[in-house]
Amino acid sequence: MSAQTFQVGGSVGFSNYQGDIASDKIWSPEEFNLGVNAFIKFNFGSQWSLRGNFLLTKLSGSDSNYFDEEPWRLRRDYTFETRIQEIAVILEWRFLDNHIRQQGFHPYLFVGKGFTSATSRNSFLSSTENPNPRKSSNLH
Repeated sequence: MSAQTFQVGGSVGFSNYQGDIASDKIWSPEEFNLGVNAFIKFNFGSQWSLRGNFLLTKLSGSDSNYFDEEPWRLRRDYTFETRIQEIAVILEWRFLDNHIRQQGFHPYLFVGKGFTSATSRNSFLSSTENPNPRKSSNLH
């Protein structure tokens, strides 16, 4: 049984920020952002592959989503948005023989090199600077 020489694919998912500008609850839905990934993979031989990946997503956080949890967030009113792009090249080694892999178990080791670019916009306005602190502040 021979493997495909080229594979092309992708995925869609969500990214979620957890940090100082997030709820204490895990997986706060107010900060879910769409993420997409695309890849192309070249299989040379039965054990080695070279894969190129591209990832595009966004992370965001806003105190205005959590005024009801902690009143001090109303005074701080911090907001940020960071767009993330990542490009990577990965070498994969499938170290088990074909008999075991045919049974549905496919472990592999990989090494790669990647480049990530992030562009951030944020706003930090206290209630003394913002006449209407409940209103979302503009991103700069």
